[in-house]
Amino acid sequence: MSLFAIQHSVMARNPFKRWWTQFIPVSIERSTYVLLASSALILLFWQWRPIPMIVWQITDPRIAISVVALSFFGWFLVLISTFLINHFELFGVHQVVINLAGRTMPEPRFKTPAIYKIVRHPIYLGFIIAFWAAP
Repeated sequence: MSLFAIQHSVMARNPFKRWWTQFIPVSIERSTYVLLASSALILLFWQWRPIPMIVWQITDPRIAISVVALSFFGWFLVLISTFLINHFELFGVHQVVINLAGRTMPEPRFKTPAIYKIVRHPIYLGFIIAFWAAP
């Protein structure tokens, strides 16, 4: 998990982007970021090992249903959060299309729609809720 966290954080920084775009076109910087983040996640999924013991267990069915509902809420938060931002820009597709059209990308603006006004990374928050609440 540390590999993903470090890769994800380092590549998002402007000094790294300036260094990285000396070797690759600016138009594919975001795409390579997504590709390498996805590769780190694939490695994480491939190497995932279950814990051989029960860490926690809920025996009361009402509480169990509440915890499952909380987990589903986390997944819902992830889904909604992705629709509040531009999917094509998030994955780097917009940047490539703009470059192929012979135009340049406008300067990025920091946007805080809806839940982004309250939480810096609602997608991460949703994943944390979904996974930690999973029975």
